[in-house]
Amino acid sequence: MKALLDAMDKEMRKGEQGIEDEAKKFTKGKIDSTKKSAALDNAQLMSIEEKNIDREMRRQEEEIREAHLLGLVRAKEDLVGEAWEEAKKTFLSMPERRTEYRKFMGSILDKSKIHKGYDIFLRKEDLSLCKGAKTEKISGGAVFRSPDGRIEVDYSLEGILRSSEGAARAKISEALFG
Repeated sequence: MKALLDAMDKEMRKGEQGIEDEAKKFTKGKIDSTKKSAALDNAQLMSIEEKNIDREMRRQEEEIREAHLLGLVRAKEDLVGEAWEEAKKTFLSMPERRTEYRKFMGSILDKSKIHKGYDIFLRKEDLSLCKGAKTEKISGGAVFRSPDGRIEVDYSLEGILRSSEGAARAKISEALFG
């Protein structure tokens, strides 16, 4: 009987060893599979993260580029503005340059032929240039106004500056920056 028990014990141990070997084999396979899956997941996560980092870097580069361009545009606008202010001062000081101003006023007053019947308004210092002209508070030039006051043609220095500012600033910008 002992031999039978020993044989049974031996068979059971053999069976247990087989089960244990199978369990180890299964566990090893599961561990290897999990490691591979984790490695793939890790690689996918790394790829996604790299793409996110790359996208964020491009966005930040674009923001920096936009800020740089905006700064450049503002600096150019400031330069154009400074040049425009200097041009305005020079233009408004034209009455101080008598010869140049008289020639300018001659061309302005020639327009009275076009605006026949209109009242002419000049600064007080220029009234001697045109008979019948009335006084207007302007830096120079002339204003032609229809008798009913509905139509006004402004050739005053201020009016010329107002109407030509956009085109003048564009020309200044072109001259400065090409």
